[in-house]
Amino acid sequence: MASIERRAPRTTRGSVKYRVRFRDPAGEPKNRSFDTLTAAKAFAATVEADKLRGSYVDQSRGRMTLGEYAESWLDVQTFGESTREQTTLRVRKHIIPALGSTPLMGLRGSQIQSWVRSKQKELSPRTVRPLFSVLSSILSAAVDDERIAKNPCAVASRRLPRLDERRIVPWTEVQVAALQRGLPDGTRSCCG
Repeated sequence: MASIERRAPRTTRGSVKYRVRFRDPAGEPKNRSFDTLTAAKAFAATVEADKLRGSYVDQSRGRMTLGEYAESWLDVQTFGESTREQTTLRVRKHIIPALGSTPLMGLRGSQIQSWVRSKQKELSPRTVRPLFSVLSSILSAAVDDERIAKNPCAVASRRLPRLDERRIVPWTEVQVAALQRGLPDGTRSCCG
């Protein structure tokens, strides 16, 4: 159970502080200071409720930047070699330059949507969607590692660019006949 202690000011002009002491789900002692008793009580109640729900996340773990986490995420993936090269390129060329300096806990759905929109201006939807998928996978892993409480890619307001439907237009008989006429003599009989 979290406890709150009143701390005397360090100087004559200083103000009273309140320290909340608690244990994380792993049993590690933690503490956090607040300027008001109300803020300390609210934090203590939230921490205890989060622990009971199983949704407690140590905020200090979320201070790691997306760039740092993405690099460590890449290191542990069990991709095939070509997938590793392609995913590494996506992360280092498109994700880290734009979002890499942001702490994991600082990422918001609106920031992700803005990034998607900027990518949409320079790349096709068929390229943007896999980039988004990689980013979402990284952030889902951060949730699993208890660095953030939720994946900001999984917000209801998120919109990805629509894929253009590729209509298949079959060749006409005239086009097929022209192709057959252009084939070398030894291969014409296989087509018709």
